Amino acid sequence: PYNDLINDTDRLIREHLIFGSPVIGLGYLPGELRDTAEKVEQFFRTIAEPVKKIRDAGLTFAYHNHAFEFDKIADTDTDLYSLMLERCPDWDFILDTYWVEYAGHSAIEYIQKIGGNRLTNIHFKDMANDEKRSICPCGEGTLDFKAIYEACKQVGVENVLVEQDNAANRPDPLGEMQKSFAHLRPIIK
Repeated sequence: PYNDLINDTDRLIREHLIFGSPVIGLGYLPGELRDTAEKVEQFFRTIAEPVKKIRDAGLTFAYHNHAFEFDKIADTDTDLYSLMLERCPDWDFILDTYWVEYAGHSAIEYIQKIGGNRLTNIHFKDMANDEKRSICPCGEGTLDFKAIYEACKQVGVENVLVEQDNAANRPDPLGEMQKSFAHLRPIIK
């Protein structure tokens, strides 16, 4: 959580070292920190010291996207994700294929744009061809995971993780994970 990252960085570092987890990720930037250019600038200033502590401890800081990062920031002609890529060269990114596509962009283009040196982890999640563009098991939606995986291989992505945000709202989340793995097994070799 953002508050833990900012206010309890040392504890997070200790826990990640104990668990042998080399990446501390921020999975969501609260809305009140991103709705104006001034607030985004404050976010960058506030997070700089925790990111430095994480890196000094030999760990990596990574940011996980949703769709909102691709919206234009009020009073600007740019979006939060572009600013992060440009202004935060010491960050890694955990690209979420579903949310990139949901925002109207190409997951493959962003894989290539970020590159393997800043994209060691990627989340595979599919988008149903329904009115809501719901999350569904990999292989049952509109994303081309064979092409996405090829792009991952080309840039050197190390870890592909199947993520299912809506598991609590689904009748058989483990069955859906099995479907995702069955679809991806022949693709990921």
